[in-house]
Order: sequence, then structure tokens, then C-alpha cells
Amino acid sequence: MAQVARVFAAFGMYPVGFYDLRDAAKSSVPVVSTAFRPTDPEELAKNPFRVFTSMLAADDPRFFDAQLQQQLQEFIGARTLFPEELLALADQAAEAGGLEEANAARLLELATAAFKLSEDPVDHAWYQKLEAVSAVASDIGGVSTTHINHLTPRVLDIDDLYARMEARGITMIDEIQGPPRWDGPDVLLRQTSFRALAEDRIFRFEDGTVGPGALRVRFGEVEQRGIALTPAGRDLYDRMVAETDRRLAAGEGNGVRVDVARTVWEEHLPRTEKELALQGLAYFTYTLDEDALARAGHTVDPDTALETLIEAGLAVPAPIVYED
Repeated sequence: MAQVARVFAAFGMYPVGFYDLRDAAKSSVPVVSTAFRPTDPEELAKNPFRVFTSMLAADDPRFFDAQLQQQLQEFIGARTLFPEELLALADQAAEAGGLEEANAARLLELATAAFKLSEDPVDHAWYQKLEAVSAVASDIGGVSTTHINHLTPRVLDIDDLYARMEARGITMIDEIQGPPRWDGPDVLLRQTSFRALAEDRIFRFEDGTVGPGALRVRFGEVEQRGIALTPAGRDLYDRMVAETDRRLAAGEGNGVRVDVARTVWEEHLPRTEKELALQGLAYFTYTLDEDALARAGHTVDPDTALETLIEAGLAVPAPIVYED
């Protein structure tokens, strides 16, 4: 993880957040993760791309017994994921804020090669041994290199995408996860995913032979990001989710979650970004509307409450996107 941080730093991307997926309520996996992305607001506005990066928790006894822990440590310790030349160039780029053209091209060549799906034969028995614990464990610890597991495009209309994907015969998960579609502002994260195709790989079998096989590990995921919520907004969100569950259990809405959730949202969540800002439910940055200020014919008193400026239309809220 320290090495991959050096690689991403060369591109102005830094670790933000910590995700311990071992504690996930429904689908715990032996992985800890972070997301690498720009942190400067201007850079982030130009490039919101992030790389969610996971590391196998190979020493966690909840998933691996002592023997498997030792085998994993030996297997992982024998790998070289990022060559020294790549790390050296990355360090130079991060320190200098860039590289000369020839070195920059070499950095890109080495960095993309480091994340390419390996053509090395996969040890079939070793892969299956880890797969019995977790598909994620085998995907990370069962192969000789690291790789991109999946891409998560960000879209503006995830409902339209979901319908178009199904129309193409692509198997989607049962419903779009997260908040419902409604007429008010989108908050937090809505996402969906689809099953990927089996990919041809070369395996080394227990009898020493090498032959073709297939893995279905990587998948497709799509997201639609909304406004980041403050602690008060998140508390309201959690209460709305609980209310949706209560009504579903009571048989309301013909058992269709999205319809019940939409009703709950309409009853409890403000319908405008301005109201979200006034109630302190979401995060915003603010700009002064110079035209409105000129029409008002006065300057702004530094002691004026933010809410007063918002109400008067002088402070214009701009939403901060969830996880940005």
C-alpha cells in the first residue's frame, strides 16, 4: 500500500478515507481499503477520478488459519508489484511536480504495465484454496501481480442507464442501491452493478500441466453521486431508511422498496438545495452574488449570519459532492 501510494502521488492523487471491509455487516471480506484521488479543490473539480485500492488482510485469523497465513505471507513476499524504476520515477515526479517528456512517457508505460492483468499462469490449486475463503482473497492473493478489478463510471442518470443495460441483455442486480429517485436533490450515493463475463486465463494445474481456464471475478459498477450530508443530514437519512424499512414490514407500498422510500423522502427531506443549506443538512461552498449585492445597495456586514445571507439570495450555495 505504501508503494502504490508513491505511484499515485506522481499523478497528484492521495489516500482519502479508510474502509475496513472485514466489518461489513452482510458481506465481510478480508480487505482494508482507501481511495486515491486529488485533494486540492481546483484539481478535484477538474478530475474527480479516484482509484479505490484494496489490500488483503493476510494476517487476520478470522479468515485465515495459521498455516494459510504463513503461506500467504510467503506468496505475497515473493511478489514484486512495482519495479524500482517505476517507484524512483514516481518519487521524482511527486517531488518536482512533473517530469521531462521522456521520463514522463516512461513513468506512464511502467505504471500502466503494473496494473495490467497478468498473463502468467495462475496456480489452480492455490487459487482455489483462497477462493474457498473469499473470492476477493483469491483475486488479490492468488495471482502474481496486482490489477484493476473493476471500473465505476459516474453517470448523471443511473435509472436511464439501468434500463438501457437491461435492454441490451446485461444481467443487473435486482434494484438500484441507495436513495430513491425523486423530485428533490440527490444525496449521498446511488449505485448499481452487473455481472461481468468470464475471462480466459492460463492455469498451472496440480499435475504440472498448463492449460486454459476462465475466471469470473471482475465486475461492472456504476454510480450516481449526490450531495454530501452533514452529521445532522446523515442522522435524518438513517431515520428515513429506518422508516422505509418499518413501512415495508407493515406491508405498505405493495412491497416495492423504491416507491415506499420515495414517499418517505417526500415527507421528510427538503426539496431544494437552498433548504438543505438553511437547515444545515448538507455540505456546500458559498459564493457572494455580486449582482444581488449591488441590487441590495449595501455591503455585507461580516457579522451577518450565513443563514441570513442565504435567505436574501446573497450567498449562493454550491453542493459538495459525496466523498469529494
